[in-house]
Formats: sequence, structure tokens, C-alpha cells
Amino acid sequence: MVRDAASVGALKEALADRDREIRLVAGWGLANMGDAGSVDLLLRAADSQGWERIQATKNCMLLAERLLAAGKPADAARIYTHLKNTRKDPSERYIRDAAQKALLHSVQPGR
Repeated sequence: MVRDAASVGALKEALADRDREIRLVAGWGLANMGDAGSVDLLLRAADSQGWERIQATKNCMLLAERLLAAGKPADAARIYTHLKNTRKDPSERYIRDAAQKALLHSVQPGR
């Protein structure tokens, strides 16, 4: 898999595209690259509604995993904390639980 850091700017622009699928693919690309500068943009995208919310939340979880792997636990913690605090609907409990577990076991080991 190619993680072309030179394309970060274009992908960030694509997050504002009118086409939902383009926005989601751009979010996935940024998440998969582990671009810490995209945290706020991806969190904002994940606060949308419906199908886009689900997919953008998956992108946020992927970004958090990539950030942890890159030794950036504080950035990953921002994502997990946001998801834990904003997923209030009962149907999103699994996201809250996953974010809480990640905060306890991955971001803050030994707790």
C-alpha cells in the first residue's frame, strides 16, 4: 500500500467535496496514512449523520490505530476521547465501548 504524503493536501480538499463517496474515500486515505494533521478534519466528518457518520467514524478509528503505531498516543487519545464523548445514541454504544477500551489499554497502558 502506498502512503503518499504528498497527496495529503488534495485529500484534505476532497473532504469538502459535494460527493459523499469522494469525501469518504478521502477520509480513508488520510486515516490510512496516519496523518496527525487530519485529526480535527476527520472528527468533524465523523460528526455527520447516517451512513457517512458510520463510515467516517471507521476512518477515525483507523487513524487512531495508525497514530498509535507511529508513536503518537496523544493524537490517538484525542480521537478516542471525542468518539467516547459524542456517541450518545444507544446504537453507537459499541463505538463508545471500543473508544473507552482503547483509551484504557492502548493509549494508557497499565491502567
